[in-house]
Amino acid sequence: MHLLHTALYALLGTAFVFAVIELGLSGYIESQYGSYDYYSGSYRHRIKISSPPIVGFLIFCSVWTMLVAGGALFSSWFFTRRGPIARSFNFIMAIVHMLVYFVTMVFWLAGFADMAALLGGRVYGSDYANAIIAFGVLLWLIFVALLVLNILAVLGILTSDWPGYTPYKEQSGTEFQDAPMQTAPAPAPAPVSAQGPPYPVEAEARV
Repeated sequence: MHLLHTALYALLGTAFVFAVIELGLSGYIESQYGSYDYYSGSYRHRIKISSPPIVGFLIFCSVWTMLVAGGALFSSWFFTRRGPIARSFNFIMAIVHMLVYFVTMVFWLAGFADMAALLGGRVYGSDYANAIIAFGVLLWLIFVALLVLNILAVLGILTSDWPGYTPYKEQSGTEFQDAPMQTAPAPAPAPVSAQGPPYPVEAEARV
């Protein structure tokens, strides 16, 4: 197995696990908001406290990351088992991978930065909020690494046979290489009979 394959398996698998953890943490924070009743004398008051929008965005990012990591692992395993891939398909997969990795990287950068800004840049009293920021930073770093590895593989610096990671220059040089011309061997000359021509020859008239 290529070293790049091992790194991709490790990064994508770690991203999936971290996204599950982040989903659980964000879901717990979301569940802490809602409607509450309190009494003032003989009166009951209902207060509805909405969660910050960033919490819902982090839940979306977690689900998105699980789909991206699982889809990248499955597609690489599935198409590699089918045999060699066409250059055009590899080019499309490379563009899709880099675009998805870049978008996911931006999602997590915006997510943990907004969460940290919401807390005022200080350590919050809840360990759940601090863990959300920590895992958000780790997921951002993972997708930065995935994007860099994808670019290096496409440029041919790293070797791989996965769709989307196959060097583009290598395929473009071999796919359009002209096939060697094959010429049919010249037919052998027909043997000349020593007994003369097979047809009668009239004798030359003498004057």
